[in-house]
Amino acid sequence: MLAGFASPTSRPSVVDSLKRAGTFQDSPTSDTDNVSTSDDIEAGNSRKKANPKQTSPVLLGTINGVFLPCLQNILGVILFLRLPFITAQAGVYQTSAIILICVASTFLTSLSLSAIATNGQIQSGGPYYVISRTLGKECGASIGVLFYLGTTIAASMYVLGAIEAIQTGFNLQDLFTFDAQTLALVLMLIIATTVAVGVKYVNRGAVVFLGIVLVSIFCLSLGAILFAAGAYKGELTSSARRFGDNMMPQYSPDPDTGKTPSFLSLLALFYPSVTGIMAGSNRSAVLQDPSRSIPKGTLSAVAVTTAIYLTVVWIFGSVLSNEALLNNKLIVTAVAWPAGIVVRIGIIMSSVGAALQCMAGAPRLLSAIAADQCIGFLRHIQPASESANPTRAVFCTWVIASLVCLAGNLDAITPLITMCFLLMYGCINLSCFLLGILRAPSFRPTFHYFHWSISLLGFIWCVGLAFTINYLVALGAIALTLLLFGFVLKSSNKAGKGDLGDIIQGIRYTLCHGLLKEMAHVDQVHAKNWRPLVLTIIQADTHGVISSSENCLIRLCSQLSKGRGMNTVVAVMPGSILDPESKEAAKHIKLELQRQYSIEGLSAFPPEVAMSSPTFAGSSDTVSLLAGHSGVGPLRPNTVLLSWPHDILSDEGRGRDLITSLQHLIEEKRTI
Repeated sequence: MLAGFASPTSRPSVVDSLKRAGTFQDSPTSDTDNVSTSDDIEAGNSRKKANPKQTSPVLLGTINGVFLPCLQNILGVILFLRLPFITAQAGVYQTSAIILICVASTFLTSLSLSAIATNGQIQSGGPYYVISRTLGKECGASIGVLFYLGTTIAASMYVLGAIEAIQTGFNLQDLFTFDAQTLALVLMLIIATTVAVGVKYVNRGAVVFLGIVLVSIFCLSLGAILFAAGAYKGELTSSARRFGDNMMPQYSPDPDTGKTPSFLSLLALFYPSVTGIMAGSNRSAVLQDPSRSIPKGTLSAVAVTTAIYLTVVWIFGSVLSNEALLNNKLIVTAVAWPAGIVVRIGIIMSSVGAALQCMAGAPRLLSAIAADQCIGFLRHIQPASESANPTRAVFCTWVIASLVCLAGNLDAITPLITMCFLLMYGCINLSCFLLGILRAPSFRPTFHYFHWSISLLGFIWCVGLAFTINYLVALGAIALTLLLFGFVLKSSNKAGKGDLGDIIQGIRYTLCHGLLKEMAHVDQVHAKNWRPLVLTIIQADTHGVISSSENCLIRLCSQLSKGRGMNTVVAVMPGSILDPESKEAAKHIKLELQRQYSIEGLSAFPPEVAMSSPTFAGSSDTVSLLAGHSGVGPLRPNTVLLSWPHDILSDEGRGRDLITSLQHLIEEKRTI
């Protein structure tokens, strides 16, 4: 190794070097401010010994941090209560197609999500954070509210599923008028109270609920296999065993509602059972290796749940009769081994666990939207701190979820959930597509299996699926999103809040960059396409004062272009950028010129201030430099607007300097 060069592992970064050189320091500091002394190290060691409980947070791996949370959020009540019914109606082949169509949208979205998640941490808010920091706060807030409603309605769906399992499994139907709605409201109140007390109790029970779900799936699958072999009957008779009776579609009226479903309605009914892929990426901050865990864990969870769904469809559809699947929506409990009570309790517990997860996640999503202050009236539900429990948001979520529970049947609300999630996934794919196609320097995902075409396909797939299922509901969801977008845009303009780095700026930059490159080789614009590109040079004194005659140039400039050209205003003043007084004078000049813009109605770029030495300011060299080097590419000034010196007759030097300036501009072919 050559002397003077450090090894690659110990080489300091450019930022560290600049900090040592004092580039980032506003005031001089001693070397001890940036270097830890031996006394500091010893003090730190003593503090560690005195506080042995102060340990670094435990980071999660792929299984506990991503795979299991996604698995718990994906598997739900639809698997137990509706998948056998869908199989009876659509048949094994079409039901398999429904599963694969739904999974295709989540699989493509998982690829886009993996790319975004490995580009940086996803903070509180999950999908809202992704979209608001990519497409802008207006899109993020509008889509985030839609996703919040979808998650809240999903909590209602799980509660209604639990009530249906209780009533059907234990013969408690028709207890009184609106019994399902009343029981759902009571259960929803219990769940909301649990979440309001502390979300830590929800997290502690998550593994227990997931274990119950997996045990229930094992029991019903094993019972169906034993029933096919004739070794176990459960609560069924031998007439319910009919091999291959559900391979083809047999659409018939629903015994409960009397309505005959279609392929698309069954697809909308099933789709909520494939959502939940955001569970792992929301925890990117507590993962040991997010770039490895999020793609691997999310895609593995999608693959495992897809295999479970297809296995249940093919086992039940191949073994049981169509009549048994159609008329008994709790057929999974009737065939479960060793007893149906195991799966009955499993369905109830899994539904309650999923509802708890939704009620715990939705208020935090709403709090994240409120924290960005995009929607004015949401500021009242913002918690006091990031670590505080969002009690007001929980109350708001409980009210909305309770109102949805009045539907009394989960079949009536699943299409709404489907639309909300499809639009959310579509926007995530759109965000990733725009980042990839624009080649944003800040977008450098470590997930290697990504291409912008995959995100584009995911966006088209999700939006197309939404319109295919029900274009009226899709249009209504989009209309609601646009209304929220307009409201947030209007509110943010009034409040004057700063942007979050939206990608719209990147799109504009890319378009401008491409158009400028196309025009780079154009030497001369045709007369038909000529536009005035005016450079107005204004003189100011050392105190930043602009004379009235110089201000008249602004008025003349506005009359020359009338909005059909481009205007650039540069004020030249004697001074130095290193002089604080000159910097303050330059700020005053910019404010004064902006005020003149408003008075004269001039549409121009923000004014700039050029500083030079007192002997150089206003000279012919200054005018020549500004005229020759202003603008970008082909958009350079073709017209220069100067003021006529008042003392040209008495000051021979000023007159000579003006003549030299005119000669330079004529040589550069500028209109004067």
